[in-house]
Amino acid sequence: MRGCIAIFLVPAFLGPLTVSAQSVTQPIAVPALVSSTADPGPSEGHGNCRVVIRVNDTLQFKPDRIEVPNQCEQFTVILRHEGRLPKVASPRNWVLTEQRHADAVARDAAQTSVLTDWVNPNDPRVLAHSSVIGRDQSVRVDVPIGLLKPGVSYVYLSTIPGFSPLLRGTLTLLQ
Repeated sequence: MRGCIAIFLVPAFLGPLTVSAQSVTQPIAVPALVSSTADPGPSEGHGNCRVVIRVNDTLQFKPDRIEVPNQCEQFTVILRHEGRLPKVASPRNWVLTEQRHADAVARDAAQTSVLTDWVNPNDPRVLAHSSVIGRDQSVRVDVPIGLLKPGVSYVYLSTIPGFSPLLRGTLTLLQ
């Protein structure tokens, strides 16, 4: 009689699958310039100073290009994971940096862990970042416009190892 064997491979970069109660219930601190919360809330009064970026189990941000009006005091990004795979298999985060720093930020992030949301918390090249989310989760990131300069090319990417080469988009501050 023939049987079927199922093998599940978990990438090594995800670390152990055990999670302490503290890491689940306590938010991870992010830099003071950036706000990252689990509740995206309504978009009342935000106009063009807010965007919802959808991500799923493919390596694409939608939209993959954002233009920020310079009259905004703060720009809000809502990252929404609409995939079908669980967080351990399809984690996503959102990190904003200058284009010239994107590859280095991703390389340095690979030396961190899920406990820091795959971001080096002391990296001055990271302008804003989200926590790691999975299926059916959303996260809000507030980006102070004062951090952005006209004429500078910005990239947002997922710094989770293996995803950063493809999971990218561009952000431009309009003049």
